[in-house]
Amino acid sequence: MRPAFAMHFAAWRKGARGVLPLVLAAVIAVGCAGAGESRNLDELTSNRDEVVEEGGWTDATYGFGWLLAAPFVGLKAAFYDFPVWAWESAFAPGPVDAMVDQLDDEAPERRYEAYARLAAMRLDSAIDLADLRRAVPPIERRLLLETEPDLKARGLEALRRIGDPAALGTVTRHLLDPNDGVRASAVLAAGVLGDAATRERLLEEWRGLAPGDFQRLPYITALGNLRAREIEGDLLALLANDRADVMERVWSAWALGRMGCAAAREALLVALLSDDGRLAMAGAVGVALLGDFDALADVARSGGPETAHAALSQIGEFGSDRDIPTLRGFLAAGDPQVRFWAAYGLARLDFPDAVPLLIDVLEQYRGPVERLTALGELQRMTGHGEGDLDPGKWRAWWEEHQAEWPEIRRVRDRTREFPYG
Repeated sequence: MRPAFAMHFAAWRKGARGVLPLVLAAVIAVGCAGAGESRNLDELTSNRDEVVEEGGWTDATYGFGWLLAAPFVGLKAAFYDFPVWAWESAFAPGPVDAMVDQLDDEAPERRYEAYARLAAMRLDSAIDLADLRRAVPPIERRLLLETEPDLKARGLEALRRIGDPAALGTVTRHLLDPNDGVRASAVLAAGVLGDAATRERLLEEWRGLAPGDFQRLPYITALGNLRAREIEGDLLALLANDRADVMERVWSAWALGRMGCAAAREALLVALLSDDGRLAMAGAVGVALLGDFDALADVARSGGPETAHAALSQIGEFGSDRDIPTLRGFLAAGDPQVRFWAAYGLARLDFPDAVPLLIDVLEQYRGPVERLTALGELQRMTGHGEGDLDPGKWRAWWEEHQAEWPEIRRVRDRTREFPYG
């Protein structure tokens, strides 16, 4: 099966930019997941050279182009939730044993699917993690035999998502892989599974990378996860440098927040006010990771709709029940975009009153981003919907099931346990 996420990426990575291409790509992904269209692995990467020349996203470079979507859906959604959502639309979690057996399939697309489904299982709260970790040794054995870079990258992705430190040896061996994308995947996995020795190794390699080298991005992410405070000065300088590569500045903002660098607070707030939506969202994420939700609310009150979007969405992503009154206060804002992102933030906090607010979005808003985002949150919160955008059906369902909220509410998915990258 050609994965829906690959088709989603294919529509987005052609060089198109803006809201409409992103949403079109999402629609294509959902439609093709349902159709179950069959393709082979070669087709997933047939236009790699063209994509690289155009500066778009490729499997080999491992997803950083998703940050182009950040001004519209948020840094977390652009880098993490959308790819995961698309994976899950194509590869529903299945029995661990069945996926382990599928790793030995001769067909590369079947192994690709097995890696993807094992990675997706890590986000399913119904899956027992101890049971899932039984897949780690078979993945490691299979990686010894893989020659296709995309398959290696997907295997490393599965190891990273499963999160078993026992796989660190396999991950570090791939730090020497000749393929840039595989090495990037290995660096990201090392940032999640790594120990003190791994941290020192990545620090040494980081110091040898020239400014502007694309490989610096996964190193920033990995070292942020490993709380490598030695690079704080480098990252603060990058964040403050208007002429530095914007993606290095974006991931520097994230890493500084991830490391809890209090000295970065003012620089992150400056980034939040940037005209570049990617940098603004990264600044909001960094401030949220520092836990300063009052500062985000203050900026949302004083800034424009775009600034409020970044700030309110990240209060929802990283906040707590304590922040619900703050977000509810923005529901009375005059700007409909501010009201929408306040409702989104409440939904991310699993506040039940967000359900009728999201149904109102389906009824009152015409923008595809707002409607698809509302639908996604309704489905996540309730486990119901099957892609239905009809507000009348949702309202009738909620009236019937609202009293069952404590039972139907899904355990918050495991994306919150995961660091980015």
